[in-house]
Amino acid sequence: MNEQEYFHINPGYISELGDGDAEFMRDIVSEVLTTVPVTIEALARAIDANNEKEIVFWAHKLNGTFRFTGITALGNLLERMERDKLPGGQYIALLEEVKAEYMLCEREFRELLERLG
Repeated sequence: MNEQEYFHINPGYISELGDGDAEFMRDIVSEVLTTVPVTIEALARAIDANNEKEIVFWAHKLNGTFRFTGITALGNLLERMERDKLPGGQYIALLEEVKAEYMLCEREFRELLERLG
């Protein structure tokens, strides 16, 4: 696995977490690919409903997932949603950034999963 081929995800970080165990990496990447889209949609519904408690809950959940996998840029965006009470328009703008960046991450996660077999 050539780390320089990845610009949005950090396979080395995930590998370190699992002491280089490919099965661990496959499990983590598969879990991210399964849960993140669902969680992003839940966050979008919370933002649409202007439900501050739910926004914080789902942003926190995503923040933890991205930080656990070494994707600090997305973690930082979600931390703003968690920490700062923002006007609705700013939540929407941050959510669009999260979605756009995750699409790039998702592509690389899928490629990594394919390489891991």
